[in-house]
Amino acid sequence: MLIGDDPKTSAAVKEELSGYEVEAVSKAEAAADAIGKKAPALIVFDLDLKGVDPLQVFRQISLLAPQVKFIMLSSSGSIPLAVSATRLGAADFLRKPLQPKQLKTSVEENILKVESLWAPIMIDWLQGESPKIKKMLDDIRNSLSSHNRMILLGERGIEKGELVGLIHANSLKKKRKMQALDLASFRRENLEAHFWSTLQEIMAEPEISSLRSEEDLCGTLYLENLESLEDHFIFSILNFLKERKGKVDKEILTVFGIYDRSFIQKVKIQEYALVEIPFLRERKEDLPYLLSHYLKKYSTKLNKPIRGISSELLNFVSSYDYPGNYKELETLVEQAVLSTASEVIELRDLPLGFRDIADALMNKIFRTRNFKLQNAKNEFEKNLYRALLSKTEEDVAAAARFLDIPRTTLAERIETLGQDFLN
Repeated sequence: MLIGDDPKTSAAVKEELSGYEVEAVSKAEAAADAIGKKAPALIVFDLDLKGVDPLQVFRQISLLAPQVKFIMLSSSGSIPLAVSATRLGAADFLRKPLQPKQLKTSVEENILKVESLWAPIMIDWLQGESPKIKKMLDDIRNSLSSHNRMILLGERGIEKGELVGLIHANSLKKKRKMQALDLASFRRENLEAHFWSTLQEIMAEPEISSLRSEEDLCGTLYLENLESLEDHFIFSILNFLKERKGKVDKEILTVFGIYDRSFIQKVKIQEYALVEIPFLRERKEDLPYLLSHYLKKYSTKLNKPIRGISSELLNFVSSYDYPGNYKELETLVEQAVLSTASEVIELRDLPLGFRDIADALMNKIFRTRNFKLQNAKNEFEKNLYRALLSKTEEDVAAAARFLDIPRTTLAERIETLGQDFLN
């Protein structure tokens, strides 16, 4: 990507990088939109932008594409400017007018040194900076450099297919296509023959005289729900992919999506690189990133001016365990944006029952260390009543019905809690 508003510079860059696909944009907003759809392999940034602070624009764009390297261009020979650009993270700083092959050499050097995956910015649930996510991406990078077989281990509610798309986009055979098979659809005995014919067609070694182009071949094969099959079928598939005898394309990357860790131990898959996908409850520190992303996504989609969420709701989402993982969080935010009548989403806007709220509050209480039993009881009671009244829009009778106690009893208890309850 080239960011710059000088037509002469744009023409010179495109000419010098004629062997590359160059997308030129003249404004920061256009660059942000393009990066949101597909992050580039490298960004050439012309600091001679008119009417804006170019270093401020650079900061904004680099936040959207933290893995992408930048090459800075400037007609100024200012040393402080070059130092500032370097300190902000520029991979190279080149003075205009460019010398022959100068830019191409810099681009080649920086693309060859690329060690990051570009696509995470495109996947909703990868928003965030938690150690768990960073480790997963490091494991993928290491696996791609040393294996052609991979297992993605993660719970339900995690869209593994998106992650396989990321893996394929950064694999050696990314010019080929990715193909996916849901093995659960081949469970019946009379469908095994159909599976083998399908697999052999996908993995057939291309003939030298074949008219099929590289783009028609399979580069990555994703197999999901292996654990749903009978044992004999499972081991037949694993042996076939391990041995790849006969006219089978040995360059295809095979990826299994597995939900149960004990299954991996049962079938003893040793030659596959294991990549563990963190559950949402393991990376609560990423909730602000995820919530911000989903709020922006659905407020735009539903055309509703949402500014944020209440502190009460933030307190709840930090305690909830998300049995449905990222898909559940996304659905909760979408439904809350759809149902709210204000610019700030409240706890009552979440499509959750009283039982879910009570469970989240229990989680919060029991994660607190060094508490006395009576203090824990009082804290839980106050939080529960606050949550129930928020959910019922201050309807004491509805909250009492959920608790299966008389309305007067609940009202008296709230009055007893007094100022502590109001706080």
